[in-house]
Amino acid sequence: RSAPPWIWVILPTLEAAAYAFGIAYYDTTFARERTSLPFRIMEKAGSYSYSIYLLHLFFVHQLAAFINDNIMDISNFYVACLWSLACFLATIPIGHL
Repeated sequence: RSAPPWIWVILPTLEAAAYAFGIAYYDTTFARERTSLPFRIMEKAGSYSYSIYLLHLFFVHQLAAFINDNIMDISNFYVACLWSLACFLATIPIGHL
């Protein structure tokens, strides 16, 4: 027997609320200034990563198809992960914008 359809609305909502609570708790736990180099690096990496996450939808499928059709087969998981890393590093300047 399959789950009732409403469960697919309730469960993701509860999961999102739990993540939001965890992030809000973590964000307000540390009262001191976070100006040390490791915190600044993590802050920059997080902002770049989020920018790339928002923009990747516009080109990720076309880029994967281009690599697969014109450069090499990326059906192997490990090869695809290496190409993913290379493409991520190439999009860091876009995240800076």
